[in-house]
Amino acid sequence: MEPLQASAPEPLQTAAPTIGGADAGFIIGGVIFELKTIVKLDPQAARKALLQLIGYTLLGYDDEYATSQFGIYCPRQEWVVAWPIWQFVFPMSNVFQ
Repeated sequence: MEPLQASAPEPLQTAAPTIGGADAGFIIGGVIFELKTIVKLDPQAARKALLQLIGYTLLGYDDEYATSQFGIYCPRQEWVVAWPIWQFVFPMSNVFQ
């Protein structure tokens, strides 16, 4: 197992002040996580977390933390998952058309 790279709790994205503020849960080793402590994890909650993560990623103009994945961490459900950012951002941007 590789050692963890630098981490940042509640990282402030470059453009966050432009929209009135935004901070992700935390970043570890290039993965930007949203922390959800809700009792019931349902598809709508997961979708909302994914949309938040996409927004945080797009606000990081300077890529200060070199994020390449985003994930959701739900400690109550003992569940964590991460995906490559490109799987979500490229299909929405029509860059391959």
